[in-house]
Amino acid sequence: MLSGIKTRLSNVRTIKTLCESAENYALKDQQRQAGAEHFLLAAIDLPDNTARLAFREIGADAAGFRDVVGAQYWEALRSVGVNAG
Repeated sequence: MLSGIKTRLSNVRTIKTLCESAENYALKDQQRQAGAEHFLLAAIDLPDNTARLAFREIGADAAGFRDVVGAQYWEALRSVGVNAG
């Protein structure tokens, strides 16, 4: 029973960390709410490396994902005439 409680508390801490990190990514992108990409970026940062392992398992590059998300934002801004650089 005690180990179950410890596991649940650990899960709550992980979810809290994930949500706070996703929110920080969203704010950095000048967005009020975190989107799926922010949660993925936050998951990559988790110390247990589960997201990185999941990326590796499907043959994807977690570090490359960051670059692609950044490029997508720059392209979206450029497409509406905003020069952010």
